[in-house]
Amino acid sequence: MNSPEPTPAIETAPSLAALRDPTPETSRDAWERAYPLLWKAAMVVLHYRLAGPEHTHDREDIAARALAELVRGVIDNQLPSFNQMATFADVLGMTQQIVRARTKDFFRSRERRPEELADEVPDAPVMESSSALTWDECDALIRGLPPPQPEIFELHYAQGHTADEISARLGMPRGTVLSHLFRGKKTLRKKLEERAATHAAREGKPSLSL
Repeated sequence: MNSPEPTPAIETAPSLAALRDPTPETSRDAWERAYPLLWKAAMVVLHYRLAGPEHTHDREDIAARALAELVRGVIDNQLPSFNQMATFADVLGMTQQIVRARTKDFFRSRERRPEELADEVPDAPVMESSSALTWDECDALIRGLPPPQPEIFELHYAQGHTADEISARLGMPRGTVLSHLFRGKKTLRKKLEERAATHAAREGKPSLSL
């Protein structure tokens, strides 16, 4: 898998106010300066999460759709996630957040399923909706696993690659791949149990067993 590229420099980036300026000339100039930086920010995520020459057009399509969604959100400024932005760095972060979401949509739309290991990543315990795991929280838990487990989880559960495919891609034995998946799931289950217990303690309720 390709290593993530450096975050794009923003020294020449326009201000958020310029992007939202109602004057067409000002807004057009601002977006023309912003677009190359936003495209690069999108590709930082896509070259990591959707690697390989076979996905060149997929990466471009996802980036284009994500940037169109971003432009609408910045200009409309109606959603809380958009109206809380204050700097161009926030815009870059939002770009990458949208791209991550659209990449997940891409793999779900292809309905790829792992061909091995019947057990999936454990679901969050059934708790009140306010404590349910979001995609970002789940992603953060996976990113907290020791290397190379985050990369293996990404390939297996997000992109749908089999253990054999991951083995060939990362140059490690298939048994090692399966071992990392098994140990990573045990770690995640323990973290989810701790999260459930913490939530139950705050709510004054007995913790739920998994």
